[in-house]
Amino acid sequence: MTSAFFTLHQGLIREGPGEAADVAWAAEMAGLGRDARICDVACGPGADIPALLQAAPEGKVTAVDAHKPFIEELNMRVGADKRVVPYVGKMDKLKGPFDLIWCAGAVYFIGIEKALGAWRYALAKGGHVAFSEPCFFTDAPSQGARVLGQRPGVDCEGHR
Repeated sequence: MTSAFFTLHQGLIREGPGEAADVAWAAEMAGLGRDARICDVACGPGADIPALLQAAPEGKVTAVDAHKPFIEELNMRVGADKRVVPYVGKMDKLKGPFDLIWCAGAVYFIGIEKALGAWRYALAKGGHVAFSEPCFFTDAPSQGARVLGQRPGVDCEGHR
């Protein structure tokens, strides 16, 4: 990853798309229990951690990101909250088991197929994967948006 990417994102609370309502929706669809084991993949500085903890208040969130400064920032945010375990690591090298693997707008780093292939081994029996990817809701996206969306296998028809 280039330093320009991290320079652009430095100091942002949210590193990807979405909001707390998206996390709540995914948790509801997955039928998460109060004590669910969750992995926030490519967690950035942890914008989704509060919503994940709200979805599973007695659970544990393992937060992984390859960029050490994001994990350092997350460590400062969560302090002594033992429900959150941040670490620097690769998104395709998860160690579960997890009831939910959550990834907000970062699957493109390794690709959907590779991510799902790697994550299946980190899922608990009956576990779920939820991730977001860019979708076009217009027939005429801008040139910049078309370049971003040029990944095969992404179908947004009828999906939230």
